[in-house]
Amino acid sequence: MQPGEQIKYKLVNVQLERSSMKKNPHTLGNRERKETKLTNIRFVGAVPQILISFVAFCFTLICLSFICATSFAQTPDSVAEHEVQRRQAAIPQGESALARANSAMKAKNYTLAHEEFRSAVTYLPDSVVSGKTHDQAVDGFCKSGVALAEARIAE
Repeated sequence: MQPGEQIKYKLVNVQLERSSMKKNPHTLGNRERKETKLTNIRFVGAVPQILISFVAFCFTLICLSFICATSFAQTPDSVAEHEVQRRQAAIPQGESALARANSAMKAKNYTLAHEEFRSAVTYLPDSVVSGKTHDQAVDGFCKSGVALAEARIAE
């Protein structure tokens, strides 16, 4: 082939390719669109699976928290038992504070007596269990407060 014929041959091939592209321009685009649609369909199909997994995970967490809450919950009876034990454990501390307060009153140390009576009132429950010690602590608190005020006024 002559160099001139080769150029004609190449021109004819280019023209044939252009004419085929003009006749069927959508074939290449269709393939890309189909691949995109399939990809989108796969992605949309994956979203519900992720959503279902997330919902199942959340449901499991809710169930576990419910089980833990009910197993560690306090009943009214257990709360009352704990309160009785707390009050009974505080009675000896209140009685010793009351004894220290009475001895401070005899020594006319009204500041210390007032503080000890206050702590005795705090520790001793106002109930039948503590007997009259709570009432004695309240009475001593009032008397020591008045004596403390009188001592401060006199100064």
